Amino acid sequence: MDPSLDDPLIAYSLSQYLLDRINIHDTITRLSAYSDCRNFERLENEVFASSAVTIDHSLITNEEPHGRPAKEEAESWAKYFERFTAAQHIMTCILVNLPQPTPTWNTATPSKATASANALVTFRRDRARGETIAQHGSYYTFELIRQTGADPGSNPWRISHMKAHPFWFRGNTEVMS
Repeated sequence: MDPSLDDPLIAYSLSQYLLDRINIHDTITRLSAYSDCRNFERLENEVFASSAVTIDHSLITNEEPHGRPAKEEAESWAKYFERFTAAQHIMTCILVNLPQPTPTWNTATPSKATASANALVTFRRDRARGETIAQHGSYYTFELIRQTGADPGSNPWRISHMKAHPFWFRGNTEVMS
């Protein structure tokens, strides 16, 4: 692990910058993979910020965004996903925003980052009346934190805030209810 993580006054190295970008990309990818495989324990422990995560689907559901500890959020997702026969979230165009290290001045090791991604989401619910599929395309924005206390060599980046910006919807809306 890069020694600059222990001392923010040491310049942010190129190797740490690249590792952070990959780790953030992996965290967002895990969000989809663990949700769809219904591995909510790993979602809690490897994706959501343990202190609090805010999920904002207000543009899709008209519900106010909420923030809660990772354990409660993962339990909420487990309950929500029970209604579906299957789900698939495909994240593409993941763009990570981090300060780039420069040779001419010190950049502190960041503790926060932002990212965005396009998503194609498909839900199947065999018990729905009519068509059993609902899909939507969305643009997601993320705020991530470098979670302290992570095991050495593990990915420290966790999602602290996520907002969905829907582009389109097709299929049976009853699948979602």
